Amino acid sequence: MKRFEFEVVGRSRTYWDFYQGFGVTISVQLLVQTLVLWHLGTVAKTDPARVRPLVAVFAVAMLINAILATRYFFPIPLIFAAAISVCLGIAFATARRAMSQHELKASN
Repeated sequence: MKRFEFEVVGRSRTYWDFYQGFGVTISVQLLVQTLVLWHLGTVAKTDPARVRPLVAVFAVAMLINAILATRYFFPIPLIFAAAISVCLGIAFATARRAMSQHELKASN
């Protein structure tokens, strides 16, 4: 990977450069995802209706990650992606229940 060089937009790169670059990029994206989900957990306490669509998007994305892990990786990423999908699915359902309770309180 480090030996095979090729030109990309006027610069010499290797497969290793892309491997490293994508690895770091994915790590940053996962950190951002963690922070966003943590923040959404706080917002869900006061306004569960606003959080549900975002939780659904993250749940679907993690489910797709699990599917991709079965094709391109090994069981450990699959297990974690599936577990995160399940947790997000539970959060989605819990937010719906909280939404219903919130609406009941508002109507009284």
